[in-house]
Amino acid sequence: MKISISSSKELKQKIDELEQKQAIKKAIIIENAKEFYTTIQPGNLLRTFFNNVTTSSTLQNKILNTAISLGTGAISNKIVSNKNSSVLKKVAGRLIQFGVTGLVAKNAYKIKAVSQAIIQNIFKKKK
Repeated sequence: MKISISSSKELKQKIDELEQKQAIKKAIIIENAKEFYTTIQPGNLLRTFFNNVTTSSTLQNKILNTAISLGTGAISNKIVSNKNSSVLKKVAGRLIQFGVTGLVAKNAYKIKAVSQAIIQNIFKKKK
């Protein structure tokens, strides 16, 4: 794409065209940079993350299952040991906590289904 320019007037005109193209491209780059800067601000990153979490049912289920697993593990540890327990009892409590947490995490869907069935039976209207 060779352009032949024969006069200084054509040269000046071509320079003006190129400067306008450059100004347009510069404005586009500046606008994109502003949008990018706005997107990576911590508040916007957190907002985007929480919007994704609240709209993704799979992620909600995983978070709920993890919370239930950790909660049941902690409760089982508290049942087995307390502040005044011996070292052996505390170690056993921790081992049981890890075991229960892992067991619940692996079988979360089964546990959830059984729990829902029990709750439905409890609150089932009697005819």
